[in-house]
Amino acid sequence: MRKTRDLKAWTPPKIVLKEKFHLSYPYVFSFDGQIYMMPETHQDKSLKLYIPNNDLTKWKPHKTLLSGEDYVDSAIIFHQGRYYLFTTIYNDEKNVLLLFHAENINGEWTEHPQSPLKSDINDCRCAGSPFHHNGKLYRPCQRYDNKYGDGVDIYQIIQLSSEEY
Repeated sequence: MRKTRDLKAWTPPKIVLKEKFHLSYPYVFSFDGQIYMMPETHQDKSLKLYIPNNDLTKWKPHKTLLSGEDYVDSAIIFHQGRYYLFTTIYNDEKNVLLLFHAENINGEWTEHPQSPLKSDINDCRCAGSPFHHNGKLYRPCQRYDNKYGDGVDIYQIIQLSSEEY
């Protein structure tokens, strides 16, 4: 973590979360006044939520959402009264895009009846969180035409409920 007031002078970097496994994709978000971080923790074969102290300088494990797979590039959104979790099971040959839902971010996560949504090398890894824009819902995803990071596609999500995608 580094801080600045003018985008010129920065404080020295500070480690705010350290684990015995690789951490990346530090997805930080808030719901109902609580700040969460859901970094990629695939080497631990888990997907975990962390919560910070008051000044965001230390984060501690809050809840393990999923376990048993190499989950990567995950994102949670709140849409029409429910929480939705998009995550990808990663391996070198293909990616599998999964969708889960819950009534409460700290509740039990249920795999969506239409999950897995996609199984391919392309378009299964989130490129950020799904987002609302002008009353529509969109899902950004990573391209992998020739190599990792070839580009980003954005898909409109026409229907999202606990039964439909």
